[in-house]
Amino acid sequence: MKDVEPRWDMSKLRIIFGDQHISTILLEKLNIQESCTLQGDYYHLYNKVWPKGFCQHFESIKHDLKAMLESKPVEEWDTPFCRARQALCYLPHLVQKLEFTGSLHTMLDIISVKWGEVWA
Repeated sequence: MKDVEPRWDMSKLRIIFGDQHISTILLEKLNIQESCTLQGDYYHLYNKVWPKGFCQHFESIKHDLKAMLESKPVEEWDTPFCRARQALCYLPHLVQKLEFTGSLHTMLDIISVKWGEVWA
């Protein structure tokens, strides 16, 4: 960035937006891992991506998906994930989407992923 705009100063960086692969590696490369954290886009995921991806089945699992998003440790994630998976067990294409979502809690360094590839 400094090559494009010499007056740009890394210490002034406050927020980064992105919709592809964003991980803690970005923070490390920018040497801001101690002062910055990454956050997922709760609103977009819960109000746009999942309702579209799960179609009419979203209503039946939305409370579990919300619990997954609001969970902190993996143990809090697993119970609602299993309930949602059980509700979708006869819909393999939706189970696949849910399992992709479920794998996010194990990929702690990845906050945002290419949702379009899975949800298309």
